[in-house]
Amino acid sequence: MRAYQKSWSRCDKAIELDPELVPAYVNRGLAYYEKGEFDRAIADCDKAIELDLELAWAYFLRSCAYYGKGEVAKAVSDLERCIELSSDPELVEAAQEVLKELGK
Repeated sequence: MRAYQKSWSRCDKAIELDPELVPAYVNRGLAYYEKGEFDRAIADCDKAIELDLELAWAYFLRSCAYYGKGEVAKAVSDLERCIELSSDPELVEAAQEVLKELGK
């Protein structure tokens, strides 16, 4: 629990200092996701995407949170967007693998 709290606290502080610091939203979203707080993870990914519409990693993370909530169609949509945007072959491969597992 402490590791999550420390991560949230650092990200909260970074966002307080710079509300447009995209990595802070993604990192805090990841901490929320890992804790199973999918709605909060989605909210942080939404903010990161609002600030940077082409941030493939935020779409991937949000897809995982949607899947965690059982919202498969939204997860698939975000995975497809991640693949469209990403120049990182490892991220593209991961997204393609998840899509394959989902039968898409």
